[in-house]
Amino acid sequence: MSKKFFYVSSVPKSGQTILASLLHQNEDICFAPRSVPLQMIYELAQIKTYSPVYLNFPASKAFDYAVFKMFNNYYDEFTDAKYVLDRGPWGEPYNRNLLSFFEDKPKFIIVYRPILQSLAALMKVEKPNLPYSVYHRCRDLMNPGGDVHCSLKSIKEIIKNKEDHIVIHYKDIVTNPVATVKKIYDYLGLEFKGVRTTNLYQYEVKGVRYYDKLLDNVPHQNLHTLRPEKIDPSVEIDIEKYLPKDIIDMFKNSDVL
Repeated sequence: MSKKFFYVSSVPKSGQTILASLLHQNEDICFAPRSVPLQMIYELAQIKTYSPVYLNFPASKAFDYAVFKMFNNYYDEFTDAKYVLDRGPWGEPYNRNLLSFFEDKPKFIIVYRPILQSLAALMKVEKPNLPYSVYHRCRDLMNPGGDVHCSLKSIKEIIKNKEDHIVIHYKDIVTNPVATVKKIYDYLGLEFKGVRTTNLYQYEVKGVRYYDKLLDNVPHQNLHTLRPEKIDPSVEIDIEKYLPKDIIDMFKNSDVL
């Protein structure tokens, strides 16, 4: 079955798991977790740059076709959905170049939350302890190569290069989820017939769920756990309760939206 792909670039704790639960009520849509195919493609692409075997006989078209088939083959097994929203820092220049393997005009969905709110919400869940302090954890996330830094760079590049995209804000997900889901349906080109915002299911695909406690050696056990009864409409978070002043001052001007 032919699938249509969209590329999600988001910051942590911006409502992706809630969105996934809402969108997965339609079996034709899969809001994927962080992109394994992107990492696979990145590793394969190193062959074109560094492998003496490839460089000795650079059959570029065959290689690119194999990469294209790998991406599709992964999702052919991963989900039966027709519309796949793959989530990763696709806007970064190198990753957008990878998209040229299989997309002429990729379409992006940006899911955003103000950065200090994002960091505070993440620290609230992770509760890092000494010696892995909140300060060092936030610095790791925001330094070049860190998850949040890569996400911000990706989003900035999507906007700067005027890629085809929509922006979904965390505050809209939690305060007006029906209208937010309809906005995504419109972008996917699908007819919207409504969505349930209570009794939500935890995120899973074909029986596979997140195993958060393995991430970064930090206790993430509740990172992707939803409150099933209803969506909490609270937008604000006490930033000063979860972030030290040094971090607030350091990153208060880091937003790209």
